[in-house]
Amino acid sequence: MAMTAGGTKEAYSLAILTIWLIWKERNARVFNESSSGEQSVFTRIKDECSDWASAGRQGLSFPRIVLNNMSN
Repeated sequence: MAMTAGGTKEAYSLAILTIWLIWKERNARVFNESSSGEQSVFTRIKDECSDWASAGRQGLSFPRIVLNNMSN
C-alpha cells in the first residue's frame, strides 16, 4: 500500500486535497473578495475527505483517525 517509505496513497491524496481547497479559498478571497473562516475551510476539507472515502476508490479512502483529528 505504501508508495514510498515516507507516505501512502492516502497521505498524498489528503495533501493534494488540502492544497486544492486552500487554493480555492485563496482564489475566492482574491477574485471574489469573499472569505470563509478557518473552521469553514477545515470543515470543507473534512467533508471532501468523507466524500472521497465514501466513493470507495482504492487509494482515496482516508483512515478514520485523520477524519476525526480534523474535526478538532
